[in-house]
Amino acid sequence: MLKVIELFAGIGAPRKALQNIGIEHEVLGISEIDSSMYNSIHGKTLNFGNIVLIKELPYCDLIHFSSPCTSFSNCGKKDGLSGESGLIKEVYRLFDVYKQKDILPKYFTFENVPALMEKFPTVFQEFLDFFDKKGYNIYYSVLNALYYNCPQKRERLF
Repeated sequence: MLKVIELFAGIGAPRKALQNIGIEHEVLGISEIDSSMYNSIHGKTLNFGNIVLIKELPYCDLIHFSSPCTSFSNCGKKDGLSGESGLIKEVYRLFDVYKQKDILPKYFTFENVPALMEKFPTVFQEFLDFFDKKGYNIYYSVLNALYYNCPQKRERLF
């Protein structure tokens, strides 16, 4: 069974996706400032709380994170890592702790706005380099929800 942690969990879309495609999994916990919506959809789930305050996470097979996109978004402030989107550095910090303990998750998935790659290429390259140095094979693509039976045109970088 796949052991999963969701950071910046929101409503738990990754959990729902795993359910929809029939992958047996257990969500060990989430990181979300307000987990009420997540819990109303998925039931009571351990919340590690605000990512800034998390010292370390338990081992898991898969971590998904959708760090804030507001500072990268075409509609946002476009202040990059100096804004809310800088919280991605907290993910890096937690992966460094995993690496120090020699228990890196087998997989990670990430979702954000395509503008991260297009308008902030240096930040995106730093992201790729960080995970490459941790030993991950990285594959990315921009996907549009329109082509996956969703009634909206919404592109996202995965």
